Amino acid sequence: VAVQPKPDSPLRVTTPLTDLECAKAWIKFCKENHDGACKATGQDIVSTIPSLKFMDCRTRRIVPATKTNEPYAALSYLWGDVGHAKPTSNNLDHLPATIEDALRVTSLLGLKYLWVDRYCINQLSDEDKSSQVAKMDLIYNNAYITIVAAAGSDPTYGLTGVGQRPRSFQPHMKIGRQYCMRVQADPFRTIQRSKWMTRGWCYQEGVLSRRRLIFTDEQMYYECPGMYYWETLNVQLSDLHFKDQSKFQPWLCTTINMGIFPQELGKTSTDIASRISEYSRRDLTDPADALNAFQGILRVFELEGKYHHLGVPIVHDDGKFHARSDDYTPRPTFSPLVGFCEGWLWLTTNSQPRKEPYDGRPVRRLGFPSWSWTGWCAHITWSFWEAHACTILLNAHISIQVQ
Repeated sequence: VAVQPKPDSPLRVTTPLTDLECAKAWIKFCKENHDGACKATGQDIVSTIPSLKFMDCRTRRIVPATKTNEPYAALSYLWGDVGHAKPTSNNLDHLPATIEDALRVTSLLGLKYLWVDRYCINQLSDEDKSSQVAKMDLIYNNAYITIVAAAGSDPTYGLTGVGQRPRSFQPHMKIGRQYCMRVQADPFRTIQRSKWMTRGWCYQEGVLSRRRLIFTDEQMYYECPGMYYWETLNVQLSDLHFKDQSKFQPWLCTTINMGIFPQELGKTSTDIASRISEYSRRDLTDPADALNAFQGILRVFELEGKYHHLGVPIVHDDGKFHARSDDYTPRPTFSPLVGFCEGWLWLTTNSQPRKEPYDGRPVRRLGFPSWSWTGWCAHITWSFWEAHACTILLNAHISIQVQ
């Protein structure tokens, strides 16, 4: 229970229907004050992905993307039973609740187009699927906003507070001069414990997005590379930022994440290990998607000059390898061959049981080589040490052949 002298500060009571004016204000603040990672890459996504299509919120049809800088929203949600709402034409009739609510949110945010993978990628065309799956980083990073359905377990659930599913009443009252209310659940914990947070494909959708508007059963949560905020919080955003308003002050962030998601990708040589480790905790309906569902993130690293082979990172020597934080001993740089050997230093650890048959022990994932982490259903970790690279350097006569 929270007790405060004002009815709506620093916390406010949520209503059964979502107040999208809050979301508009958060996005507006980001557009006007943030730079860097909050800005679109400016890459011509239309020419890069010729098969790109959108849902038109006004005509309710699937249309080809034609304008390079046309703003659009993207949706990240749970497919659930793949039999739900199988697209059979360009018409968007009889959509499941989550898709219908996402169209409504997109329109209320002033956008015309929404991208939803199941509808905007031709599921009968292997060419369309492969071309867009390989460039998920472009689709989600260039989206004006990514709408995340973090409640429920399939597309029939809807976005709570938007359509047919209202939010539950939040008890509140005035006692004397004080205002009391039941405090809503911590949105960080709610999202971390959601079904959405366990799914493999959803990992890169969340990480690659610039702006995320996440719907839980109780409230909305917003996060971009410059800030995070949620609906029941009611404090001045400017007070939480640096004086130039470019991003949140350090005490509000961890060294890696802004809020829930990493602040940047591909900036350090070992960042890929953290991303793979997080991703390996996720579940996949089809084990054959182990690499495909991570392709967008791998592509971001490739753009930073950090490559991989079948998922195994070729660790880039950026001069930041030291066994201890106080160890500044000069050392020779290492080659891509040594970096590839470093990429093999992954370990499997016991993890919680998953949806598929799995008792915590590593299970072989067929279709991938056993020397790659993609070949195992398990939690993957790395232990990068400069000593490893130095040991490999001392054995420079080694050679590797991959068939």
